[in-house]
Amino acid sequence: MSRRRFRLRWALAVFLIALIFRFIFLLEFQSVPLAQTPTMDMEYHHQWATAIAEGREFIDGAFFRAPLYPTFLGIIYTVFGDGFWAVRIIQALMGSLTAALVFLIGLRI
Repeated sequence: MSRRRFRLRWALAVFLIALIFRFIFLLEFQSVPLAQTPTMDMEYHHQWATAIAEGREFIDGAFFRAPLYPTFLGIIYTVFGDGFWAVRIIQALMGSLTAALVFLIGLRI
């Protein structure tokens, strides 16, 4: 087995382990009231993303916060609807991919 294939298998294992832990967290998180009703920053980003998904302006003038994350959420809301599950699953996948990439970077260093 080549070194590259060996590294990719371990990176896949890291990805899957990270994903399993994230999904366990998501299943447990559903019993928390915050999971169903956004507050503070979560609510602000949700309202902004909903406005983006609906094609209307949320803020006139200068941005109070950086618009990349609400735009990302708005795209997800446009494709999957404004429920929180799609966002959480996509973020779990991205976080797990990040863990695998950090593993590969660590091997390279």
